[in-house]
Amino acid sequence: MRGHFYSLQHLTRRKLAALSVVATLALGTITTVMVLQMRQSAWDQVSRTSQNLLEITESAIDRNIELYDLSLQAVVEGLQNPKIEGVAPDLRHLILFDRSSTANGLGSILAVDAQGSVFMDSGSQVPRRLQLEDRDFFRVHKERPDVGLYIGEPTRTQKGGRLVIPFSRRLAYADGTFAGVVVGAMDVSYLDGLLRRLSIDQGSSVALFRTDGVMLARNPSDQKTIGRNIAGSAHFHHYLEHDAGQFVATAKLDNIERFYTFSHVGLRPLIINVNVSVAAIRAIWRPKAIGIRPLC
Repeated sequence: MRGHFYSLQHLTRRKLAALSVVATLALGTITTVMVLQMRQSAWDQVSRTSQNLLEITESAIDRNIELYDLSLQAVVEGLQNPKIEGVAPDLRHLILFDRSSTANGLGSILAVDAQGSVFMDSGSQVPRRLQLEDRDFFRVHKERPDVGLYIGEPTRTQKGGRLVIPFSRRLAYADGTFAGVVVGAMDVSYLDGLLRRLSIDQGSSVALFRTDGVMLARNPSDQKTIGRNIAGSAHFHHYLEHDAGQFVATAKLDNIERFYTFSHVGLRPLIINVNVSVAAIRAIWRPKAIGIRPLC
């Protein structure tokens, strides 16, 4: 009888131990699931916010570039209209550059002849004496008649040293041969201002660059990065393989692991990205995860 009692007691202890193990495992599983859900929720939240931010930024930039391009096209069409030739100089100037005043952030529009000399200037009826044949936009339009709107490399203005991004279109004679370029310049500071309006957490940024990797603007603003080519980054191929997407990679500029959301800007040779440091995403869910550890 006593042996049976001890056997039953031993069996009960084993069952309790087994139940304790099962309960511990169950609680651990529940805790793990909760932590994973917190982690996934944080990533989903950042993904949605980044996507929304990207769409707003892309739309604003595309709209502004469209206004710049309309201003340039108006000058090109005017210069190619023979009726404009006989108009008085002051009226001709007004007709050609009327649209340029509607484009915020666009500086003076210049008409450049086939030798690179400025012959018309929206800022003055007496054009500035400038030679621009060494600029990338001049060479591109001279060599490629089909380029359309060209977004040039950031450059410093000869007067004042402002950092600007040239936007240009080709001028052609009736037979299609190269006649020069119409070029306007957008202040990088204006573009920085557009990006600065966006709400970005510490450690995050928004960047605009050409499809060849040349950086055009960035928030937080850093003029040392403007004009730098980031095509050598290990993750740059993502931007060229897809029109839009998301991925995690280590940034070349600061060696920080980031979560990238990117998109091409309309049909233009531009890419914009919003990136958030992985450390910032961890900071969203890890404190909560630490808080539930005692349950284990």
